[in-house]
Parts: sequence; structure tokens; C-alpha cells
Amino acid sequence: MSYYLQPLVNGKAYEHSDIQVYTMNQMITGFTDIEYDDNRDVANGHAAGSYVSYRTHGKYNPTAKCSFLMSTLEAFQNVAPNRKIQEIPEFDIVITFIDPALITHVHVLKNCRFKNNGRKAGVGDGAIITDVEIVVADIEFKS
Repeated sequence: MSYYLQPLVNGKAYEHSDIQVYTMNQMITGFTDIEYDDNRDVANGHAAGSYVSYRTHGKYNPTAKCSFLMSTLEAFQNVAPNRKIQEIPEFDIVITFIDPALITHVHVLKNCRFKNNGRKAGVGDGAIITDVEIVVADIEFKS
């Protein structure tokens, strides 16, 4: 008996399970979400007439945040000066993705620093997860 399988139109999607995050010479498995963005202020300018006549390019502003399990934050605190993760000196975060062709794509968040270190737990919650904002100097998209 044979089965006909419809081919995937766009192939395999990138998945959360394909992500690996490295920082401070360690692979980090205790994260649930990671988000980063780089944007630049761009504005249209006008001179004579009613149409755009020039464009200005302003500041570059990378941002990032990550949701960590409490156990991961506690591990960061154990190596942090004064047990404050905000005092950990600048570090890079390397994020790798595996594409459908098994090619690795690398994004590097450069010169990062943690901005906050809180906890919140409520009745009925499962794991304690904390969103940590990360100050980033640059994002390199290496592949």
C-alpha cells in the first residue's frame, strides 16, 4: 500500500525548537522567548512643492528582551557582581537558527547588558518566567 504525501509548498518553517542561544560561554536552555529588533529613524523631508524631496537617516536603535525561567536568572545571579545581573559586564548573545536545508544562520547581539531583574508569581502559575530587557549596542546578521 502506498500513500501520496502532498509536498510542502514552502518547505519547513523556522521553529522555536531550532533556536540555540549562547552567552557568557554557555548554551542557555532556560528561556521561553527571545525578541530583538534593529531600527533606524528615517524621516521624509520637504522643500519646494508638496512632494518628498529628501530623506534623513537618524539614529540606529537596536532593542532586545528575553523571557527566562527563574532557575536561569538565579544561575546568572550566582556569577554576577553583588548578585545583581545588571552589573554583569557587557557580553554578546549568539543566536543560531537551523534552516530547512540544515544550514546554520547566526545573529549576534553585541555588547549586551541586562536592564532589570524581577520576579512575579501568582496562584495557578506553573513555571516562574521573567521578562528581562536587554540593552544592545548592535545586531550582526551573519548569514
